[in-house]
Amino acid sequence: MHQSKPKMVLESDVFSKDNCVVFITLIDNIGTIRRMQNKFESLFGLDSKQSIGKNINIIMPSIIGKYHNKVLENYILKSGKNTENKME
Repeated sequence: MHQSKPKMVLESDVFSKDNCVVFITLIDNIGTIRRMQNKFESLFGLDSKQSIGKNINIIMPSIIGKYHNKVLENYILKSGKNTENKME
């Protein structure tokens, strides 16, 4: 018998005033901050205008940040392979 995977349920609205969403690019200059919600400054203590154009790893512990771009690159490569396979 095939068991289906449980569906992940979001218990809160991602774009609520209590959350902070940061938009990064995965196309060119991978991980570059393009825009963010207003709470960015109060959560991370960084000026939001000065953070635009910088890499998302500025808000991560250095042990994670130094590997994060590679994780994003691997995600993009795997996504591309999955897309190519689906088109065959």
